[in-house]
Amino acid sequence: MSMMVQSGRFGPPPPTGPTVTFIGTFTDKLTPDPHTATVNVGAAGTKLVVICPHSLRNAGAQRTIVSVSIDGTNGTLAGQNGINDGVNEGTQTGIAYREISTGGNITVVVDWSAVHSFAAFDAYTITGYVSNTHDDVKTATGNNPTISTLTTAADSCVIASASGVEPATGALTLSGVSLDHEQQCDSANGIVHMREGCGHVSGLSATSTYNVQATSAAGFEVVAAISFH
Repeated sequence: MSMMVQSGRFGPPPPTGPTVTFIGTFTDKLTPDPHTATVNVGAAGTKLVVICPHSLRNAGAQRTIVSVSIDGTNGTLAGQNGINDGVNEGTQTGIAYREISTGGNITVVVDWSAVHSFAAFDAYTITGYVSNTHDDVKTATGNNPTISTLTTAADSCVIASASGVEPATGALTLSGVSLDHEQQCDSANGIVHMREGCGHVSGLSATSTYNVQATSAAGFEVVAAISFH
């Protein structure tokens, strides 16, 4: 007796673990600080909202993140780092998050240490997680910086944020995550100085040596990555 197998009926199982949704990137060329945006986080229900801020400063040092308010309350600022060329450009990025149950539009406020030339942040939601606190967060700076010791649990996810500074910075790529968005950023005076990007991956195995790298034509970049399960 023969058996027929329908081609394409069976494929690899879908990733398990948390579901990560990229909402979008919000930008602000105005120099007053803090920076505020309205973010639609989808249906009501328990979720983590993850925010990845980016800063451009046309000066020899970067600005730092003071706090990130998510739906009216400061979230957990898990980590941040920055880099500058020592002359006239600096950038900073980090990752903050908060568990909420609100649906629809919420307000996100990113407060920096002082005014700067350009601000942006990427927004994500995570559902289906086991723990509402992150497993690990790591940052790295330099030329094509690499995080090589990020800890991930079984069936976990990673969100990464990166930016680079240099005039006419080339397109930013990320390895270890799938790129969700990247763009060139104009400062308030119209000079192009920063490239920013973000990405995520789900369904990871347990390890203490997960790698995430940021690459561009710039000589000065920063990358941050966070894991949840």
